Amino acid sequence: MKNSLLIALLFVVFIPTISESRTWHVEPDGTGQAPNIQAGIDSATAGDTVLVAIGCYEGEGNVSIDFRGKSIVVRAPQEEGQGWASIGWNCDLLSRLGFDCHNMDVTKLEELCHDYQILKEAELRADADTHVGSEQIVGFHFHSAEDNVAVLEGFFGCYSIRIEDSSPIISDCLILYNSFNAAVIHCENSRAIIKNNVIQFSLGRIGIHCIRSHALIENNEFRYDIGKKIYCESDSSSIVNNYITGNSTGTLDTQIYCQDSHNIIKGNEICGSDFCTVAIHCRRGSHEISDNIIRGLLDCWGIVCDSCQTTIYNNSLSYGLIALDIDGGSHSIYNNDFQNYGRRYVHNYGPTISLRSIDSTSIITNNTIYSGADGILCVTASPIISDNIIVNNTASDFGGGAGICCSHSSPLIIRNTIAYNTTYWNEGYGIYCSQSSPRIENCIIAYNGLAL
Repeated sequence: MKNSLLIALLFVVFIPTISESRTWHVEPDGTGQAPNIQAGIDSATAGDTVLVAIGCYEGEGNVSIDFRGKSIVVRAPQEEGQGWASIGWNCDLLSRLGFDCHNMDVTKLEELCHDYQILKEAELRADADTHVGSEQIVGFHFHSAEDNVAVLEGFFGCYSIRIEDSSPIISDCLILYNSFNAAVIHCENSRAIIKNNVIQFSLGRIGIHCIRSHALIENNEFRYDIGKKIYCESDSSSIVNNYITGNSTGTLDTQIYCQDSHNIIKGNEICGSDFCTVAIHCRRGSHEISDNIIRGLLDCWGIVCDSCQTTIYNNSLSYGLIALDIDGGSHSIYNNDFQNYGRRYVHNYGPTISLRSIDSTSIITNNTIYSGADGILCVTASPIISDNIIVNNTASDFGGGAGICCSHSSPLIIRNTIAYNTTYWNEGYGIYCSQSSPRIENCIIAYNGLAL
């Protein structure tokens, strides 16, 4: 009996204490359980939440905020019609412009940001203040091996986020008017998850920049930004279901740019900008580009691939200069829909698909190309072109071949339907070849003719 009692007592003594997670409240006037956001993080332990109330936060402890390697959640809850928790703004400046910093009217602030001249004037009036101006404001800094249990959620303001050798979750933030000459979100050696954020009126060089990372960039929105929206270098990040719309000025740049990388680019929508050069540009490396919608980029290229290996499928591209521009490498291009490319001007620009310096390891199959300028152009290229529908295109002034045009090329052209295409030349309405040796088999070539 005594032995049983002793064992029971020992069991009770050595039961480990299980601590409950705690919520640390932070208020903009410093009256919360922690005087500022950094103090809330410093007080928290693994599993805790730092809950940041609606209002404007500035000064020490509310900028260059460091998670210090902790597995915690820092959350700014958003209440419909009640505003946001905001960092990175000069509250005195905003007050002079008629804003209540403690009850942010985001819609009104967006209207201000849309007027670029007013915004620049406001920036000049705050030159001496590091909270608004050309100096980069690092809002949050992850550099102590934080993992996906470290969560930043729901903040609004004018700031950037730096992630180095860490993999936090960044979600539901609105970063508005970032004028820094750097990335809004910078990831290096990271497996971060960056989702459901909005980057708007950014005047910096890059929206999200990933270097040597394996990040997930998902369901983010980029509105009226200047520069590259997503830029990957030596990287294997996945870029999924993002929405990218027009630039706010005439600065030309690429929307998604991947260099020396191995990326999945899937389900994104890129639309409505006259001021970009390319929607998706891949340079070296290997890339899977699928299920994207690219539309209304009237003076822009759709997808450009330089010296890389790509699989391009199930994309829909409409209204631009050149839908697909391939130069070198090996490519599998199938089940895409190309509409109204190359018809921006009175005399068509064309072509819809341009293929240069590729061999028979590349295949273009089961695509639809219609109502554009030229169908497929091969220059020193020998791909397999099979089972495509190429209809109702009108060639440019530069030659025939509204369906397929070959120059110094030897493609295999089989089982394609090439019909109702027209050219401004009195020859080669469907297929035109110059110093080329194509092999053409089992194609339907009908009702092609001279443009009126």
